[in-house]
Amino acid sequence: MSLIVRKIRDKQHLHIIDAKYELGPIFGKQKNVWITKPDYAEAKFDELIAMAEMRQNMFAQASELCGCLVRDYGEYFKVTGLKMPIITLVVEELIVTMGAVKEDKLVKLLVTGRSAGIFVVACSQYLKADILSRKGSVNFSTRVFMGRWDSTTASILFGSLTKAQTEEYQNYTGAPGKAIVEINGELSTKQMPRISEGQLQQYMKP
Repeated sequence: MSLIVRKIRDKQHLHIIDAKYELGPIFGKQKNVWITKPDYAEAKFDELIAMAEMRQNMFAQASELCGCLVRDYGEYFKVTGLKMPIITLVVEELIVTMGAVKEDKLVKLLVTGRSAGIFVVACSQYLKADILSRKGSVNFSTRVFMGRWDSTTASILFGSLTKAQTEEYQNYTGAPGKAIVEINGELSTKQMPRISEGQLQQYMKP
């Protein structure tokens, strides 16, 4: 919730695949927020992949015109002065969405989208290989595990853990907000902030 609020306040464009229609009633009326049902998830992925590829073509054209290397949306802005909106796709329930979208499309969006300013945030109650494989999860630059310890989910998110790491994380997780976080290959534990209903309403005020 706090991540979505922050992105809205930063005037980013937000696309939400809302499996249970829990986020739609809260954020659906906000400017630059689009709510999609899981039935149309594949079309949303295709749309964002096409947008990422279009932006990459624009980077290539800018490179040719300026005779310099334009690799991402930040460098594109420096060279052209044209600002592209940052886009985030929030997959509210990965279990449901991956029943409609092939994993290779998720991976393609993660790989092509990052430099183009298009990012993916995916949430899931648990993971199995038929929902998301380890090959797919490694393309997320940040991975967070919260809740009761589950060895299958942990292995998909973090790969092989040592016996000592497994014992440490197994004992740490379970309580509200306690998380294992991997950012760009670095593992750590973290107490994640909680957001109350009152705080959410306050955040959502214009």
